[in-house]
Amino acid sequence: MMGRFKYGVGYLGRVKVELMKSKVFLLVLTCILFTGFFSGNVFDTCTAEDEFYKISMDASSEFVKTMEIGGDTWVFFNISITLHNSGNIESDNITVKLQDEDSNYTREGSVMPGKTKTFIFVEHPLLGLGEHKLGVSYCPTDLSISMNDDNSGYTTLAVEYGSSDGDGSTPGFEIISLICIVALIVLIRKRKNM
Repeated sequence: MMGRFKYGVGYLGRVKVELMKSKVFLLVLTCILFTGFFSGNVFDTCTAEDEFYKISMDASSEFVKTMEIGGDTWVFFNISITLHNSGNIESDNITVKLQDEDSNYTREGSVMPGKTKTFIFVEHPLLGLGEHKLGVSYCPTDLSISMNDDNSGYTTLAVEYGSSDGDGSTPGFEIISLICIVALIVLIRKRKNM
């Protein structure tokens, strides 16, 4: 009987073992691929998003009027301070402070995520003509909250109206006068040479 079969019983056993090894290999490979695919999708959807807010600030001014009071010239500006929240939660209560040479003025409020809030200091008075430097800052109203780059900041806003010099000169007029004098001298010399 053994003569009819080219291969013996031992050979068939080895073939069965090899087939089983390849099936196990395919099963393990399939599990690894599906686990990687599903874990990537699961981890992407289950990742918790950090909650934060990040405030940035813009400051601008608009001249309103001048007024003489007791021999002094007062200049009035509308000062606009805009806070932007680029985070994903509402900010803590924020205090906006405007400082001039004489005093501090404050406003308070919070900013919703992805929104802006503008604080306007209407007809802010400044003594005298010329340039004035104003300090503009913001920070959490609750002093127990630590200040960092995301919830506090400071800048200087320069506002100007009129001139405190008052020397009566016209800027640039001297240069135009000099060019005209040189052109006149050149024309006079050309006429003499003709």
